[in-house]
Amino acid sequence: MDPVILANVLKHIGDDLDAIDKAYGLLSDEEKTTLLRDIEYLFLDNIAEEIRFVFYDPHNKGPIHLVCAYSRDCIRRPSGVMDSLAEEVHGELVFDVFVEFSEAFLRLDTEEQELLLGNTERDWYTYQ
Repeated sequence: MDPVILANVLKHIGDDLDAIDKAYGLLSDEEKTTLLRDIEYLFLDNIAEEIRFVFYDPHNKGPIHLVCAYSRDCIRRPSGVMDSLAEEVHGELVFDVFVEFSEAFLRLDTEEQELLLGNTERDWYTYQ
């Protein structure tokens, strides 16, 4: 894992969390800090293959408004997307964070997985 690339990905994630907070006020400073710390841990310990920010209307099972995906070496989202999301969505918007676990992590037994995830401050779920 290239530490420079990972640092760049983490900076983009931090910038996106700031934009989410600015547009929607969904995260406190403490929540942003702990979320970013957890994401860094998940990548550094090869727990996460990919992290996804998912935006949707909790009252409409219809479209997901946006999925931003981040891996240790890649960001998949158009630039400026957080600002345009605020203009496009009318009604309630929910923001969730999901993890796609790495194959190495999934090969561990349940006890080892729970031990590693116990070092994070959030509960982590796979996005389907």
